[in-house]
Amino acid sequence: MTTEINKYHTSKIYRISSPQCEKFYIGSTTQTLKERLRHHKLDYKRYIEKGNERYLTSFEVVKFDDAIIELIKNVNCENRKELDRIEGDCIKEHHDRILNKNVAGRTLKEYRETHKNEIKDRMKDYGKEYREVYKNEIKENKKKYREAHKNEIKDRMKQYYEARKDKLNEKFDCDCGGKYLLHHKTRHTKTKKHQLFISNQL
Repeated sequence: MTTEINKYHTSKIYRISSPQCEKFYIGSTTQTLKERLRHHKLDYKRYIEKGNERYLTSFEVVKFDDAIIELIKNVNCENRKELDRIEGDCIKEHHDRILNKNVAGRTLKEYRETHKNEIKDRMKDYGKEYREVYKNEIKENKKKYREAHKNEIKDRMKQYYEARKDKLNEKFDCDCGGKYLLHHKTRHTKTKKHQLFISNQL
């Protein structure tokens, strides 16, 4: 009885580089390095010829005729998940010198933590663009909602005021000599008295 050989026992982590590219690409495979580079080249060729293939970051280096593939290390693992994790660790070690955009084996939670500021900025820009494109629809939907829920909204506003009326009715002294309620602060800053006070401070 022959024992089936686990191909992941002879896995490899590799890099593809070119003198014409400042950064390099890191990948993992169970194939020979020669065969893996050949597949990278074929993927790039299909992308150029068909135009509708998925773009891969490895194309940034395999497009050069002098691109070479080199072994980083041999890996003895049990499955694709384990190999991805090892590849991901290697990518993280060289994060400032590689073409890879995705870290193999990284969870969605890890991705969000690493790119939280970038994601926040993208969502902010998307929200701004969405509101600009659909501003009329948004305005109309808000109007319909207020009309359909006017009694409910009125009750909520009443409850809000009752729960905070002491705070809302508290008067604050302003440096200009005037007084204002907390929810009227913005209105107060636009009064002539306050504006005159501000201009005299300049």
